[in-house]
Amino acid sequence: MLKGIFDKKMNYRNRIYRVVVRGAIATLTQIASVVFISVIISCGGSNNTDDSDEHNENTQVQRIEEQPTSVSTSIISEDPFYSELIANGKLTAVQRADLHFQMSGMITSVLVSEGQQVVQGQILARLDDTEQRMAHKQLVLDKQKAGLEYEDHLLRLGYRLQDTAVLDVEIKKMARLRSGLTAVDIAMEKNRLEMDKLTLRAPFAGRVANLKIRPHNMSNNDAGCTIVGTQNLSVEFKVLEQELPNVDKGRIVQVTPFSVTGKSYTGKISSINPMVDASGMVTVHAIIANDGSLLDGMTVNVSAKKLIGNMISIPKEAVLDRQDRKVVFTVNNGTAKWNYVEIAYENSSHYAIRSGLNVGDSVIYQGNFNLAHDKKIRVEND
Repeated sequence: MLKGIFDKKMNYRNRIYRVVVRGAIATLTQIASVVFISVIISCGGSNNTDDSDEHNENTQVQRIEEQPTSVSTSIISEDPFYSELIANGKLTAVQRADLHFQMSGMITSVLVSEGQQVVQGQILARLDDTEQRMAHKQLVLDKQKAGLEYEDHLLRLGYRLQDTAVLDVEIKKMARLRSGLTAVDIAMEKNRLEMDKLTLRAPFAGRVANLKIRPHNMSNNDAGCTIVGTQNLSVEFKVLEQELPNVDKGRIVQVTPFSVTGKSYTGKISSINPMVDASGMVTVHAIIANDGSLLDGMTVNVSAKKLIGNMISIPKEAVLDRQDRKVVFTVNNGTAKWNYVEIAYENSSHYAIRSGLNVGDSVIYQGNFNLAHDKKIRVEND
């Protein structure tokens, strides 16, 4: 009996356990279903959002790409083209002289100042001439005495001084030698030359530079001052031996000083050194007229032009380096077109084109740096 009761209890417990387990399994299944559906919904919503964002970004990029680039263009024509040689040079005075006293002595006066404009023959300074003036006075007396001896000698020969106009040349020559008149004349000429050497004069018109002499000082072998001619200046510049075809004697050059703003001077090549130095350079000189603004030693820019002929030329800004080749963009129906070109010549502002462009093409020279082929553009000025 007890066994029967125990078996019934166990069966009852087993039924309860199976019910509880089934309920738990059902609950877990429902929870897993809900979580799975939520995950699917969540993933689906996230994908839709990403697609929407990607679509918006693509639309925005597309709108940005469609905005045309602003450019400036120039219509190609065939015009005279000048090759241009550009070099740096230095101005030197055509006339320049370092002046020395030809005799030693005490400097008594300096009559000019540094930078002063002087004329040819103007006295610049003097040395003490006391000794030479005393010698000149003595020579004057010696000449008077020799004149009396000359007259006495003519009288002894039976001539009067009034007859000198008809006297034989040899007789007069002999009388001058015997009287000492010839020797005195030579001494007086020597005295005059010495007096001239005591005076420092300007050999040509110009300006005083490097003035070193001072009054009450002894002269020495150093240059007392320098006279620099200001009328014409020489421009010395160097060119490569390969550039010699661009320069020849008589060619016109443009000279622009670095220190004088807004001024340019026209000169003419005067000489070409027929030797190439160790650096492969040839020295060239040109002459320019000075308006008073230029100084000896100034640094200048020299430009020598040579006419090549009529050629297609474009601004240098229009040419780009792409893939180790020269590229120019032209305009075609509102888009930029990529053109490979070959350059024949160049100067400071333009390239002469051998091939790749035609007369009438519209070349882009501003706003072209970031262009691509078939890029939409907007021409600001043409």
